[in-house]
Amino acid sequence: MPMPKPKDDESKEDFVSRCMSDEVMKSEYEDNDQRLAICYDLWDKKEKKSITVIDNSEPPVAVEVKTSNDIEARFTDFTEYRIDEIDERKHIQGCVTVYNKMSDPIWNFTEKNRPGAYKESLADETIIKKSYFNHDPNIVLGNSENESVTFTDKKQGIWLDVIPPLTQAAQDVVVLVRDKYVNHASYAFNVTEEKWTGTLDNPVREIIKGIFYEGGPVSDAAYPQTSVNVRAMYQGLGIDMGVMRDNVARYHLGLEISMKELDVLKRTADKLNEALNSATDSGESEVEAIANAERMGKVLRKLDLIERLYC
Repeated sequence: MPMPKPKDDESKEDFVSRCMSDEVMKSEYEDNDQRLAICYDLWDKKEKKSITVIDNSEPPVAVEVKTSNDIEARFTDFTEYRIDEIDERKHIQGCVTVYNKMSDPIWNFTEKNRPGAYKESLADETIIKKSYFNHDPNIVLGNSENESVTFTDKKQGIWLDVIPPLTQAAQDVVVLVRDKYVNHASYAFNVTEEKWTGTLDNPVREIIKGIFYEGGPVSDAAYPQTSVNVRAMYQGLGIDMGVMRDNVARYHLGLEISMKELDVLKRTADKLNEALNSATDSGESEVEAIANAERMGKVLRKLDLIERLYC
């Protein structure tokens, strides 16, 4: 049997209510959130909103383009670094960013870079690009200001070519890369244009345009201990991460947020504000504390934005 279709004289609220109670929809989509997302998708198609396709095997869904000012970092397993001796100096080379590759889950969404997403910023000489080891500014490998590093936009992603200085720390990294102890990459960037697709259960972010700041080798493709610390920190504050992620996904997918969910957002924002303003000794290292505070700040700004838009 076919799925319900919006009627010409039917309001959005009436259609969604009818769609949610439709027997075919109930049998096909037992999960209420998934069924709600499909119902909104059916309505959006009727409204002829702009759509995008994740790939040729996925159905089109309504999307909204959003922008952000937060600097983010991503790790990748798709990188292999190598050492080349050019002009009697050792070069570290490798791909720090990949295009058209789906990431592992980040919070509750997956992500991919559109080819050329950082092309403009790479060509902008006013933006000083840097290369660190493990994102640590104390272990500098190069910067574009003295032309010791170049980042080249290629078909598969962004290619790094850096000439590390003759410091002990930098030369230690050369040895680690040469002997294959290190073969992962990470990069820091700012998203200026993005599209969200998918469903509440599987939101997908495509980075259309961003600003590239820094990239280099890392000892691990991710820092699982930091993720664990962040989860424990939120739980310790009494914050339900599942509910928080769902509300953020609803916002990105253009789904309605109820008054009850808005109240959860407000209480979450209040708890994050209180935690950020309190100076407690959590036993974290300084690097971990700064990283966790940045993550909390990003979530707080996003929750505040959602609350303002829906109130």
